[in-house]
Amino acid sequence: LIFPGGQPRPAAGPRDEGSSYYRVAEHYGWWGHSTTINPVSSLRHRGAATAAGKDAPLNVPQRTVTEDFAADSFQNFLFSLCRFREVVGHYPARVTVVSFT
Repeated sequence: LIFPGGQPRPAAGPRDEGSSYYRVAEHYGWWGHSTTINPVSSLRHRGAATAAGKDAPLNVPQRTVTEDFAADSFQNFLFSLCRFREVVGHYPARVTVVSFT
């Protein structure tokens, strides 16, 4: 899960949209999904390993990152793909976009 969005305008202060969305999800306890583990997820936290040395499946907050530089909707989408590749090491096989419109 990637929450994208940079600082919308200087008057808003040092807060970016991506981090704000993350904090809202955190405040609401991830809407009941904070401990849900998805064992088939390809997104694994670097350094999280089981005793067998394999990647451990992670809960939703551990599989969530922000993208803090996008300035518009197109950049939200494009930079999210780049951020996913940066964190996971490959591009996503499937993308779901959630929007207000």
